[in-house]
This record gives sequence, structure tokens and C-alpha cells, in this order.
Amino acid sequence: MTTKYRYKKKQYTLLEISDMADISLDTIKKRLSYGFTIKQAVETPLRVVNKTYKYKGQNKTLSEIAELSGITYSTIRYRLSKGMTIRQVLSTPVKKAKLLKYKGKKQTIAELSVRYGVPQRSIRNRIAGGMTTKQALETPIPVRDLKYTYKGKKQTLVEISKKYDVSYYLLRQRLARGIKIKQAIETPIKRKGVAQKS
Repeated sequence: MTTKYRYKKKQYTLLEISDMADISLDTIKKRLSYGFTIKQAVETPLRVVNKTYKYKGQNKTLSEIAELSGITYSTIRYRLSKGMTIRQVLSTPVKKAKLLKYKGKKQTIAELSVRYGVPQRSIRNRIAGGMTTKQALETPIPVRDLKYTYKGKKQTLVEISKKYDVSYYLLRQRLARGIKIKQAIETPIKRKGVAQKS
């Protein structure tokens, strides 16, 4: 079952919010993992980076280079983050993404992940494990009902998240780092340049 979030007094999936607000699904998910509320994740302005790079003797932004070179903006940004020079970024061949056929249409794993809300890692693992594309996309992702004791009461992370207004993704992230449930809930969120709730 796809998780829905309350935004503008209605319940939506992240994909629906992404389409409606014209902000990438990856950006929303990343912000939620940092502890943003859904409203902050959607409405915090994106930082515009105007840094230019030399491309064929002219200064161009990454968006312009992506358009002229045919290499996606996200691939260019990822390669630069790994320490590549702009020359290396542009000269390294782009691996052709594997296409999977589903409902009569061939799509990449990334496209299927966004469209149907199944994590890319889950799709890859399921395909590698022998599942068909249909099974990989339609098999429900198991929900963990592990309960944690907080203030004398056993509750799931979803219940704790709702009751104490703490991001579910932030709780999972903190617990994965070995932080105790009490500390995971009560540690204030440090946000740089993010407006506090009014």
C-alpha cells in the first residue's frame, strides 16, 4: 500500500504531490529524510546554482550543458559530486539504462520506480531474485510492525511519528545509526536556512 501524506487538507501520495507542486520526487524524499514536514519539503524554495563551466570554449550552466551534450543534468551533478572534472564528466560514456516491459511499454527501472512508487533497489533485487517485472512492481512491500516502548507504551514508528509529530523517515534514519528510541524522538532537528513553523 502506497503511503499518503496530508497536504493542503487532502491525502496524496508523494508522486501526486510531486506532480502537483512541480518539484522532483527525489527532492521531496530527501527533505523528508532530513526531518522536514511535508509542507516544508514541498514549499521550501530550491537553491538555484548559477555556477558556470567551460563547454566548447563558452561558459555554460549545468542545465545548458545537459541540454547541449545530451547527458542528463542529474548524471552531470552526480559525476561532479564524485570528484570528476567537467571534461571527465562529458567524456565518460553513459551506460544505457536497462529497459523493462510492463503494461505494453518499455521503461527504465528509475521511471518505473517513480511511476509506481516501488524503490529502485527493491525492483532490482526482485528481478535479480527471479521475479517478473509484473511481480516486482505489484508484490506489496512488507510493512514492519516492530514496536518500540516510549513513555511506557509500545507503538510502531508510524504511530510514534503521528503522535509526536516527528518525521517517520528521520526516526528510521536515527534508529539505523544506533540511537535509542527516546533520543530519536526527543533530539531537536537542526535545520539550516529553513523557516520554522508559524
